[in-house]
Amino acid sequence: MKNPPSWLPPHRLAIVGMALLWLAMALHGAWVKSPVMDEPAHIGDGFAILDFGDYRFNPEHPPLFKVLSALPAWVFLDTRFTVGPEGPETRVWRARDSSLWGYTVIYFHGAKHRLRLFMCRIVPVLTGLLGGLLAYAWGRELKGRTAGLAAMGLLMFYPEYLGHSRFVTLDVPTLVAVAGMTLAAWKTWQRPTNRNVAVFVVACAAGSLIKLPVTVAAIVLWGCMALFLPLRLRDREDMAGISVRRFAALTAVLFAAGVFAQWAGAGFRFLYETGIVVPHEPRPFMREDIWRPPLGWILTPLSQYRLLPQATIAVIAHVGTVEGRPVFLLGEDSFSGWYHYFAVTTALKTPFWHLLLLPVALAWAGWRLAKGTATERTRLVLFAAPFLVLLALTVVTRLNIGHRHILFVYFPWTVLAGAAIADVLRAQRVRHIATAAIALLCALQCLWLHPHHATYMNAIGGGSPLAGRTRLRDSNVDWGQDLGYAVETVIDMGYLEANLAYFGMGRPEAYGLDDVRLMLPNYPWTIRFKDHEPPDPTLPTIVSVNAIHAVDQYFPGGLDEEPAFVCNSVIVYAPKYARGR
Repeated sequence: MKNPPSWLPPHRLAIVGMALLWLAMALHGAWVKSPVMDEPAHIGDGFAILDFGDYRFNPEHPPLFKVLSALPAWVFLDTRFTVGPEGPETRVWRARDSSLWGYTVIYFHGAKHRLRLFMCRIVPVLTGLLGGLLAYAWGRELKGRTAGLAAMGLLMFYPEYLGHSRFVTLDVPTLVAVAGMTLAAWKTWQRPTNRNVAVFVVACAAGSLIKLPVTVAAIVLWGCMALFLPLRLRDREDMAGISVRRFAALTAVLFAAGVFAQWAGAGFRFLYETGIVVPHEPRPFMREDIWRPPLGWILTPLSQYRLLPQATIAVIAHVGTVEGRPVFLLGEDSFSGWYHYFAVTTALKTPFWHLLLLPVALAWAGWRLAKGTATERTRLVLFAAPFLVLLALTVVTRLNIGHRHILFVYFPWTVLAGAAIADVLRAQRVRHIATAAIALLCALQCLWLHPHHATYMNAIGGGSPLAGRTRLRDSNVDWGQDLGYAVETVIDMGYLEANLAYFGMGRPEAYGLDDVRLMLPNYPWTIRFKDHEPPDPTLPTIVSVNAIHAVDQYFPGGLDEEPAFVCNSVIVYAPKYARGR
């Protein structure tokens, strides 16, 4: 009797099944969701680099993921941009407003607005899928295939992971980059072959071009490897040896690769000035006069001696730029933030079964650190240390503008939970049943929520963005992604006009609503719209959850009645009076 095909084993079928279901939800959400607040800045930056080699837009993040995200639309839709000597696009270009430039790129270069946005979201979706496969690989590395399947299901069907995987933002790529680096570091430590070393070096170099915290994670990984080197040299019972000379060579190669990657990502140029539009001598996009100690002590020599490209120096210079931004938590506003912010958001935005598995995962990790072999301890430290350091940095800096900023913690959380399940449940049949039940439960919840995963709130958080807005704001409950859903609702009501109080960067006409009355003053994305004006009581009113307090400020009592429709993070009020009455 012939052996069955290699793709038939149950664990591979489970991987394929989860991947296909996840992709179906992610791609459909990528099509129906409007652009979130940060997407135009990243998309516009990607196109500026591809078309003009100009890095001035959105210099607070490295360019790699932004370029990769823009690439499908740039290639397959033949999306090429030119900026002439005059006109509104030229003014936006000269102003160097990354969000406004990205908004212009999405909506004012042809009629394929939604298709262009969808094409830009393909790379983020594939990146999210890669994160699930890395969770499986790490779980299998810790406790076998069952652990890998449990970890993959818990991560991929955590609602916010699925929701943010379809946006051109850097939260999921950060998770995936750090996860890939930790796995490559462990493989290198376990067996330092030329192939494993090369993969580790490439992973660290590429990760440094995605987001600055990934560079921090790479440094932490190197530090952990150096810390465990004496142990490695002393105890070779269950580890292959690694010499001091080989480790020193690896250190030099990592450093050289990181520097090379920064110069390569910047086109091997130091200055990022553009002479495409401005007829006179172009201006650099950095202001060195605002650098303050101690950061200035680092940046000044880097700039003066041109040790790193200006694009990289600009990324480092943006550390701390969120200081003084108003933040909100549990009914209170603050300009300084809270150290306990992410503890609260975790309690409000995490499904209960994930919360129940957290102490199990932590207890299992502590037990293996105390009782495990030298191999297990080294593996756990290399796996978890970068994520823990990133969490500590995020908490200390009080970046209190969205739970998504600690999305990376769910990778070790879910992988350790999967390993604990596989280790504690010794009977094979019980392990398989428990793993299948967990993955199915998480998948069913995501199907129930679809496509509104990014704004998930558990019962403690209120269960919905509208109810949760008294506890959290910003991207936690409303990031502008549901404008299309609300516009379709208004059109189904029989109206082609509406009042609009919107928090986001979507454009109603992209979804079929050409005539709107902008209610809020100083709305920055009013290109080709009329200026703000009072709402027309004979028209439906579209209000973002994050804009409700602003509407109350400008139109007291205007939202006292119950909304006619709740479109996840955007609500629609019926007309107060019939037209012509």
